Amino acid sequence: MLSRTGRLNAAAAGVWAGLFADRALLLLTVPWIVLRAYIRETRLLERPAGLYEPGTWLSALLQSEMPGAVAWYGVAAVMVACVWVCWRFPQVVLARLVLAFGARYLIAPEFAYGKVDHMNHVFLLGHVLALFLPVGTPNLQAALRDRGAAEATLRAQARAFDWYRAGLLFPYTLAGFWKVLDLTVRAVLKPGMTFLHPDALLITSATTYRSHDLPLEVPRSLATFNEVFGPGYIALAVVFLAASTAGFRRPLLGLMLPVILLFHLSNILTLYVIFATTCVVVIALLFPYDRAIPAVRRSLVPVEIATFTGRGWHARYVRHYANGDADEFDGFRAYRARWTDASWWLGGPLHHPLFDTVMYLVRYVGTRRRTATQL
Repeated sequence: MLSRTGRLNAAAAGVWAGLFADRALLLLTVPWIVLRAYIRETRLLERPAGLYEPGTWLSALLQSEMPGAVAWYGVAAVMVACVWVCWRFPQVVLARLVLAFGARYLIAPEFAYGKVDHMNHVFLLGHVLALFLPVGTPNLQAALRDRGAAEATLRAQARAFDWYRAGLLFPYTLAGFWKVLDLTVRAVLKPGMTFLHPDALLITSATTYRSHDLPLEVPRSLATFNEVFGPGYIALAVVFLAASTAGFRRPLLGLMLPVILLFHLSNILTLYVIFATTCVVVIALLFPYDRAIPAVRRSLVPVEIATFTGRGWHARYVRHYANGDADEFDGFRAYRARWTDASWWLGGPLHHPLFDTVMYLVRYVGTRRRTATQL
């Protein structure tokens, strides 16, 4: 169980990581706008106006036709100005709102010309959810001294950033859900081709074949190894089912971040969905900055000594902080805390809810057997 110091340490670390992620998103916004301008000038303006079809009611209302240069570049210029405002004065909600709607405005013409762009969902979602982020750096020392307003403020900041990360990861939970659903319930109710069928792989790849002028030899070759590719993809889907929980179990990002990157890499190779930009955005938003930046780690209450005793269900792990508080963990959680402290990336997978469920069932069955033996 975490002590008060342990909980406030974790809260401050999560807030620091969120603040750096928000700054990284602002930095990425400018090159993102430049890339959108390049696509507009080199691709969209060459297409016939008759092919422009707004895909949503909002696009039909605001952009019933391809935006002119004055409107498009005007929005882009205002967005650049809002990036500067948000950097200097992050409490200005109006600037955040302009960034969110501006990003949607600039990307809409690409969708209207029939391009299903998969590499902007996390970027757009990051700006939308940033509207609800609290402002101000975490004041850990004040929270430790005061059980009143300072502690409440830090806890509220931490909860906001937890939900922010959970929201960013929610699309991956949905992705895992529909993939598992497709391979189970749908396959039982209506047997036939699933998204892992070799022919389905080639058909999906062909949808982006003409856009990128890439040969189909790569997905065709991978389809011959479906005994490896299929189970691996299913494993990724199962991991994704718990993606949103990483917002509240930050060490789980040690598993989710590389798995998300591996998932996008596999889609680049097999389906020709070019997720290069998404990989950059995901790293920027979910990277554990508090673990990598020494100044942040030094701002937390240090652990003077950690002790591990016992084994199995009787294992016990205790963190002793410099201020006298101590975190105590028993059984499986003792091993998990110890390995997480030793390596955030290696211990991260143990925070997947599946491990908690399995360990609970193992202990429950063991307890029932011992009870039955004693009787």
